[in-house]
Amino acid sequence: AFEAPWRMLPPARTIEADTAVVGGGMAGMSAALAAADAGGRVVLVERSAMLGGDAAFFGAAGDEEQPETVIEDLAARIKATPSITVLLGADAERLTGTRLRVHQVDVKDGRPLGRVLEIDGKRIVLATGASERLPIFPGNRLPGVVGAVAAFHRAEKYGVWRGQNAIFSTPH
Repeated sequence: AFEAPWRMLPPARTIEADTAVVGGGMAGMSAALAAADAGGRVVLVERSAMLGGDAAFFGAAGDEEQPETVIEDLAARIKATPSITVLLGADAERLTGTRLRVHQVDVKDGRPLGRVLEIDGKRIVLATGASERLPIFPGNRLPGVVGAVAAFHRAEKYGVWRGQNAIFSTPH
């Protein structure tokens, strides 16, 4: 079996925190702010390059504020809170007791730079959301076959859709 090389590396740094929150969507951002308001040091770990998660895909229900507005507000409050450390591009890969091992990839001078961190937290909050599963059909793992959430993020990020045709399948 293939073993990812970073899994063998010792941590470059250990971060002490009262609370470590895994997941930077609306729930994770809210949890990080609540933990900071309670007076603790917080580390917020998000696997993508930005906070917000997938809430924008699902939109608002009824008279709720638009998710983009809520995300913007939460992100601004997090940025203004010195007791919260945000790790973007950071994938939580192992949890042992209250010690969290994280692999973070930054891009510097156009090149990816990875490092392994350990977070020693008194409390761990898992706010990772859900993973979309593709419907079962022949070829569902071929390049270019993606779920609705991934397609939404690509269209939002790049403003274009890949390919000439699209087939939509949803669970509803």
